[in-house]
Amino acid sequence: MDGKKIEPRSLLRELTRWIFITTITVAILAGLIAGLLAFDEAREMQDEILVQIARTISIDTAGNSNNWSSRQNDSNIIVQPLNDLKNKSLDIDPEQADGFATIKYGNTSWRIYLITKPSNQRFVIAQQTELRDEIAWANAISAMLPIIIMAAILLAAITWIIWSRMKPIKQLAHNVDYLSVDDMNPLPVEKIPTEIIPFIEAINRLLARAGETIKHQRRFIADASHELRTPVAALTIQSENVYAAQTESERDERFKLLHQSLIRLNSLVNQLLKFARLRNVGADSFSQVRANEVLKETVTSLYPLAEKKSIDLGVTESIETELDDFNGGLSQLFENAISNAIYYTPNGGKIDVSLSNNDGYAVFKVIDSGPGIEEKYIDKVFTPFYRIEGNTEPGSGLGLAICSEIAEQLNGKISLKNRAEGGLEFTYTQKLHIER
Repeated sequence: MDGKKIEPRSLLRELTRWIFITTITVAILAGLIAGLLAFDEAREMQDEILVQIARTISIDTAGNSNNWSSRQNDSNIIVQPLNDLKNKSLDIDPEQADGFATIKYGNTSWRIYLITKPSNQRFVIAQQTELRDEIAWANAISAMLPIIIMAAILLAAITWIIWSRMKPIKQLAHNVDYLSVDDMNPLPVEKIPTEIIPFIEAINRLLARAGETIKHQRRFIADASHELRTPVAALTIQSENVYAAQTESERDERFKLLHQSLIRLNSLVNQLLKFARLRNVGADSFSQVRANEVLKETVTSLYPLAEKKSIDLGVTESIETELDDFNGGLSQLFENAISNAIYYTPNGGKIDVSLSNNDGYAVFKVIDSGPGIEEKYIDKVFTPFYRIEGNTEPGSGLGLAICSEIAEQLNGKISLKNRAEGGLEFTYTQKLHIER
């Protein structure tokens, strides 16, 4: 990048400029065409006048020199018999053929028309070309002037219409500038041009999503504050109890409880941070991972926890496949699903984990022999910090909420269902290849 700032373009100015250029260009072309046509038409009419005058000449009038003088003074047209040397105003070759011609006489150019009467008497009717051009140009200008005036009126009208139609958009932008941060109400589309309405509707959908996100974030902050308040208060009391201990053994016992509370608080904070980061995933965070390798590492890391409860944790199927992932999200989903099953499966229970391919989709399943979940709670367990009443297992209620958020980012789908033979089945499906 050269550091130059790209100035935004004004649609209003662009429209006005191009309409102005187009209108002026069309007006000039139309005016030129009309002017040329009027110019040629004026010359043709003047030629026709010469022909009409020639047709009205008679031998009787030819001998009256005053008639020639009168015609010349009144209409600037000379009528001259070629055979009459006394009345010659122009020196024209007697052998000149009948019809139109343009001649030079002195310093003046003339347009002439020669005609031979039935009596073999020849006449010439002449008019100065300068005068003819003046009349023709006057006609041409008369033809061009209305077009120029109409073009100017049209430009003014179009400019006014465009600016007036843009006023509602400017007013809308002005109103948006003064909206409060919490105001996520949809923007009005009244009086907005139909071409702009899809853009406004897209903004309204964006505002709705932003409003929903802000609502979730506020609820998350409120719930997180509530969840953190209890362990922090407990830590304060436990630390005071450590100082109040009377014997060394009592102090060690109370310090052990304090240490366990710190571990739980650390786990809660880490889960809170993970959940918050899931909502800020960029397109560059995505990559391809070998899902079977991720699953193998996850089961290996959790095996000691299952072994401590004598739970039979095994992988029944694991296909080699690559899936989209972001920042270890898939590993976190596998870990939360399996660890939840370990926590809620009684000692000596069984957990089967599998990763299979079903018609272009990777299917990850965790099947446990635990107590399952009442149907009325199945949809609620994905809500952050939600814990089923009477649940005494350790946790913060964020495990499945994190899984749900990861699934949403990866365009996957999670489902929970109770098995007829007892236990819970966790299923996650994701397309094998996602175009991004």
